Amino acid sequence: MTDRRRVRVTNIPSDIQELIAADHPQVSVNDRVVGTLAQRYGIEWTPIGMPSRRPAVQESILVRLPEPIWAAVKEEAVPYSTMGDVIIRALREET
Repeated sequence: MTDRRRVRVTNIPSDIQELIAADHPQVSVNDRVVGTLAQRYGIEWTPIGMPSRRPAVQESILVRLPEPIWAAVKEEAVPYSTMGDVIIRALREET
């Protein structure tokens, strides 16, 4: 298994919460977010495939990113933004 790095994404707008929730609980919040980022950066990734344990999508989530995706998000974020902002923007641009 690839090493994973954690990113806390806070202040998620309600429209993005709803977007993530559209696949929930069949697809975990983490798989949904990481899948979007993998596609954005053209990085091959295999979903974990575990159903979500969370009862709902909230305005703060902890995302576990594989190292290559974490590095791509970090590179886009520095020096003008946070990694959480990049993740929210990627989800918004997906629609």
